[in-house]
Amino acid sequence: MSCSCAVTIISTRSNTKNRKQNNSAAGSDRASIRLRENRRINRMNSGLWWLFDGIVVILAGYVLFSNAKRGATKVLVMAIGYVVATLLASFLSSAAAPTLYKSVARRSNLTAFEAVNSHVDLTKAFTDSLTEHQFGFVVDPAMVREALSSDGKESFELLLYHYANESSGSEVCPKDEFYQIMRDTFLEAYDKELGDRLPKYVRQNFIKQISENSAVMRSIVKELYNPRHSEKQHAELMEDLFSKDPSTEVLQIFVYLIIFSVLMVIAAVISAMLQNRIFLNLRNSSERLLGGVLGVLEASAMVILLTLIIRLIVMLSGDELRVINNETIIHSKVFSFFYEHVRVLI
Repeated sequence: MSCSCAVTIISTRSNTKNRKQNNSAAGSDRASIRLRENRRINRMNSGLWWLFDGIVVILAGYVLFSNAKRGATKVLVMAIGYVVATLLASFLSSAAAPTLYKSVARRSNLTAFEAVNSHVDLTKAFTDSLTEHQFGFVVDPAMVREALSSDGKESFELLLYHYANESSGSEVCPKDEFYQIMRDTFLEAYDKELGDRLPKYVRQNFIKQISENSAVMRSIVKELYNPRHSEKQHAELMEDLFSKDPSTEVLQIFVYLIIFSVLMVIAAVISAMLQNRIFLNLRNSSERLLGGVLGVLEASAMVILLTLIIRLIVMLSGDELRVINNETIIHSKVFSFFYEHVRVLI
């Protein structure tokens, strides 16, 4: 009889533990499903990478063939114009964008982050998350807040993990799984507010950084629960982490496109004026060969322009489009090289 009771108790504890872990996994899936849905869809469409490579090959091939056919004399001024426009637009956009961001966008982003922080209650979010996962104890919001506001060496996730284990009387789930639940909870708490109040590329950068590095999340929690810092200081930290770089990049691309377009209009006017005044004493074959060489410069400038436009579309859409997204682009063989390295210009 005693043996039978012992088996029953062990079986009950085992079932309880398995139920906790199953509830934990299910809850984690529910918490993160919306954030990961776009990535899943993007992976499904990553097989369309060849579209980007095809566009690059067709564009470059057309420019090279067209310039070789027209000859160096007719394309010389435009080729020089493309090179000058690319370099000058790159330099001017790099110099202007940071100042432009500070003057026209930073203040509104700071205000938006202050509003976001005022609407996000992390204590409630983590309390609700622990309750939802049914770890087998009544969650005390005061204990959650104490863990979040701790200025010790241990992370708030570890403190909450110890609290959950001690309160339930057993290990609620593996530590890595618990940490993932905390990260998903944090992302969920901020996701909607960021989406409603800030550009999509800021929200995208927020999700990317938190997903890849939990230390960023911990630094934010420490800042938000630091009684010596004001709401403005909280917003300044988040603006610097998540908004400054992508917002500046978007402005750089816009400035680049504007300057490049203006300079190419000027180059086209100059080319039309000088077209009948430039004469290169070359044989027909040499004329076409040099035209093709100049076409390389023009094709490079056009591919850079295309890359920046695609990059702008990805950022403004928050990387949520079915085909034009980072997941598809990184699978491309040719275009991905330009996509990763064109930022050197800006």
